[in-house]
Amino acid sequence: MGGRVARALILAPVVLLAPHAAPANRLGRLFLPATNRLRTNSAVALTFDDGPDRELDMFLDLLDRAEARATFFVIGEQVERAPGRLREIVSCGYEVAVHGYRHRSRLFLAPGQAVEDMRRARGVIEEAAERPTRLFRPPYGRFNLPSWPEAGRQGWERLLWSRLAQDWDAEATPQSIVDNAG
Repeated sequence: MGGRVARALILAPVVLLAPHAAPANRLGRLFLPATNRLRTNSAVALTFDDGPDRELDMFLDLLDRAEARATFFVIGEQVERAPGRLREIVSCGYEVAVHGYRHRSRLFLAPGQAVEDMRRARGVIEEAAERPTRLFRPPYGRFNLPSWPEAGRQGWERLLWSRLAQDWDAEATPQSIVDNAG
């Protein structure tokens, strides 16, 4: 009897958390697919997450010199700290999208926290950008059950990535970034 109780105590959280994490796992993505590919073979989409940050000027300069377009998935609390940085992105003609208010995995947020984070981010970002947002990518590319329908309610396209450059890794080199992204 003790073994059954112990198994039940171990399995109960797993059973309860499985629906919460369903959109983040492979099986969940079969039923809840996010966009991660362009509808063309002759282009790539450049996206940047987590900013705007201190290297923004460098990115904007490089993009301008390359005559490239990009989408910036921004964090609401960073926008609150420096709304002028977001306005700079917009004035350069780049798209601004929602990444969340704080850079926290949806898997570690309670349902209400996940929804509130998304709504708060939208308010801050759209106010600073003075335009609506149309895309959402969750931090770490992980949706949870409440964030999936909330993105739809907000009218956002759910966007992930098809290549992950891992440029944040302390050991990343230009070549490793190219290799991971290819």
